[in-house]
Amino acid sequence: MSHTLAVSPAGHLFVEPDEQVERKLRQATASRLTEGFAASPARGLEMLASGLLHEPLPPPFVFWRGLAQRLFTALCHQPNLENASTISIPKPSEADKAEFTFTGFDEMDETSGKGWASPAQGRLVGHFKFHQGDKSGFIGERWKAARAL
Repeated sequence: MSHTLAVSPAGHLFVEPDEQVERKLRQATASRLTEGFAASPARGLEMLASGLLHEPLPPPFVFWRGLAQRLFTALCHQPNLENASTISIPKPSEADKAEFTFTGFDEMDETSGKGWASPAQGRLVGHFKFHQGDKSGFIGERWKAARAL
C-alpha cells in the first residue's frame, strides 16, 4: 500500500493511504512519516527535510519536503530568530508546483478531476478542474484562531 500527504480542512498535514500514488513508499518510511505527522506537522516536515532528504518519495511528499527545506534554509540565515514571524520563504520554482488528481462525490454524483497547487507569498495558490465540468482557482491562507480573552 502507498500513502500520500493530505491537508485537512483545518489546515493540518497528515499521512493517509492512497493506492493511486505512482511511487510507493517503503513500509518503514510510511510508518515513520505517519508517526511523525501524527505527532505534529512540524515534526513531519522536519523528518522530510532532514531524515528523508535523499529518500525517493511520491510527489506530494517531495513538494512538502521542498517547502520545508526552503523554510529551514531561511531560518538558518536569520540572525535574529526572535523575529521569526517576519521571515519570508523564497518563491518556489515551476518544478515545485504539485499536481494532483481527486475523486469523490458532488451532490451524490461521483466525480473526479485534477489540479495543481504551489506556495506563493505565504499562501497556497492553485487551480482544479472537474472531469468534463467546471474549473476554478483557489487561494489558501492560514486560518488564525481567535484568542480567548
